[in-house]
Amino acid sequence: MADRSFREATSRERPHQSAADRVLASALVPFLVELSPEQRLRLVRTDPRYRSWALAESLIEESQHAIWSGQPERCEDSAEIAVLVTEHLSESTLGRSALNDVKARAQGCLGNALRTRADFTGAERCFAEARLLLGQGSGDPLESAWLTGLEASLLTARGYLDEAIDLLKTVLPVYDALNEPELRARSEIQMAQALAHGSRDSEAIALLTRAEQVIDRGAEPRLFLFARHSRAVALCHAGRTHEALLLLDSSRDLYLQFPDPWSQLRLRWLEARIAAGLGRTQEAEAMLGRLWTAAFERGLRFEVALISLDLAAIYIQLGRYLEAGQLAGRLISLFESWGVHRRAIQAWVILEHALIAETATVELVRQIAAYVRRGWRNPEIPLPKESPAPVR
Repeated sequence: MADRSFREATSRERPHQSAADRVLASALVPFLVELSPEQRLRLVRTDPRYRSWALAESLIEESQHAIWSGQPERCEDSAEIAVLVTEHLSESTLGRSALNDVKARAQGCLGNALRTRADFTGAERCFAEARLLLGQGSGDPLESAWLTGLEASLLTARGYLDEAIDLLKTVLPVYDALNEPELRARSEIQMAQALAHGSRDSEAIALLTRAEQVIDRGAEPRLFLFARHSRAVALCHAGRTHEALLLLDSSRDLYLQFPDPWSQLRLRWLEARIAAGLGRTQEAEAMLGRLWTAAFERGLRFEVALISLDLAAIYIQLGRYLEAGQLAGRLISLFESWGVHRRAIQAWVILEHALIAETATVELVRQIAAYVRRGWRNPEIPLPKESPAPVR
């Protein structure tokens, strides 16, 4: 997502860009993304239009936007091209400190793209390079705070939730001192995501409510929608389904602004959660079945796992333990074929055994879901202590 508030806050450190520069850069981005790495390199080396600050920033914004619209490949491609462009920018034109700032931003953006596909080692390498570049940059505290936010997202993705929250707390005074309430709100949204992954839904709801009050809905509709959507999901998890429904009904115009498949999948999943929370189990089952197929076809493995757990909870409520157990068994085989780490698979083995014995509860499903949100990508995250893993 294009970070409008960050771009505006740091504009004093950046070279002047004419409207024509920005228009040309925006037009070049989709063309570059479709080229091979060799073709991109040749263009950047030989054509000065592809060596501009405006193009580097447009590529960074395109990469961020692709994350939020569920396009991981485009996210990484745009970030890689941004790194390429910044490597060919002129220090004599931009100045060394400004050049190192934008190089750091491109490296951070690439690290964030790698984080989305669970290349944590690659992400850490990019963030380390970005830190080195910032050490030779302008010293703008906003640049460092922006990178800190990306590093916190990596910690959240790896399941280190308390560490992510503690890291994000360090940037709040920076935004307060510089009177940047929208940037503070972004960090609070990130904190809320980590809290929600740790099943601390009430704390997440409070943070998201405060963030919504700060974000300019007209200027930042996608960010506002993300905050509101996250709050509705947290309300569902907290058992406050009627509040989630009211929030959804007041937000439908926002969802209409973003017809991309990823945003619509989030909307349908929220509707299914609300239906389940209101006791409309058959409706929820049908909706989750369609969502499962859509997520599977798009290769959204993490989402497939969580939607399957929502389905398992519905089956348990309906007393259909055999069907739920068969679903768990199929998922275990699927996860093994995907190369999911053994501890994550073991969580499903726990559920499968409980379903076969007809002792599984919705609470057990919630425990497994909480583990999956934290440990899906990280074998170091322990399984719930109260659920010893059976031998399979």
